[in-house]
Amino acid sequence: MEGFRISVIIAAFEAEKYIADAIDSVLRQTYNDFEIVVVDDGSTDTTQSVVLRYAASHPNIHFQIINHAGVCRARNTAIGLAKGDYLFFLDSDDAIHPCLFEEMISAVRATGATMATEEFCAVNHADIVRLAGNYPPKSERQYCYRNNQQTIEELFRDSPFNMIGGLLVKKDAVKSILFDERFSIGEDKLYLYECVTSDADSVTIPEKWYYNRIHQGNSSRNDSREAFLSRYMRRKVFWLSELQAGRPDHARQQIVEGFGMILQRLIRYKSIGETAFLSHIIRRDRKYFAYLQSRKYRLLVFMISTCNPLLLFKSDEPALDIWKKTGLF
Repeated sequence: MEGFRISVIIAAFEAEKYIADAIDSVLRQTYNDFEIVVVDDGSTDTTQSVVLRYAASHPNIHFQIINHAGVCRARNTAIGLAKGDYLFFLDSDDAIHPCLFEEMISAVRATGATMATEEFCAVNHADIVRLAGNYPPKSERQYCYRNNQQTIEELFRDSPFNMIGGLLVKKDAVKSILFDERFSIGEDKLYLYECVTSDADSVTIPEKWYYNRIHQGNSSRNDSREAFLSRYMRRKVFWLSELQAGRPDHARQQIVEGFGMILQRLIRYKSIGETAFLSHIIRRDRKYFAYLQSRKYRLLVFMISTCNPLLLFKSDEPALDIWKKTGLF
């Protein structure tokens, strides 16, 4: 099976509790033509010493430390260091099944697909160690191949393409694509989107062999204003791109999701400052109201937009700084 080297990309930040499980799960792979590239994003805990211990005894583990700049910078640095034929993305708090690489390489060999992924399984800390060491009996596998257009459609469904963890992608096919460092959350799906719209096809293996650890530090639990903006702006990038590509149904989906996020946040944070902040966003994007199919929905969004942000909104709001010169906000 060897012949296609896999570069495992791990971006780490304050990952001392979990990163050993992630690395161990890679070292247990039945497919052994791989390297592990870990980039530490300026951790202040013992993450660096944990990884250094592994690197000292495993020459195929490469480790670099950078100043804290976010997960996108760490992943981009790791991609620059990678020497494999394929990139595989593993979050530092997750783990994978020991047969995953073997199965994915079989799938891309059988189909010629640019990308491969699998179902993911949300697990707690106790189960992740047990599952990551469970070897199943060999059997014939059925792969689900999708051409480029089918892969684009899959990206806008509730599917394995919703997260970067567990993605195997041919490096030469996406070598010019990097993570957008303006984003702190939602950057993974944007990277997937850029890969797919660069004409990539895909194959999915049927097993749930990527183990997504659920804990209080998951980025999905981050409800800060910066995180909200990153999620919202990712959707705006999608709807602008999909309108330009002539796929209005996808654009409408993202517009509805975006304005839905605004309404949910307004309900959660009933304050003058938050209302003004959200009003400011709506006023900037209200030309897309026509894509909201519900008249009541459109009216509610319009009413929020009538709040005068010039009276309440601070133009030097730090959460908006990274967007001011992008042309998006």
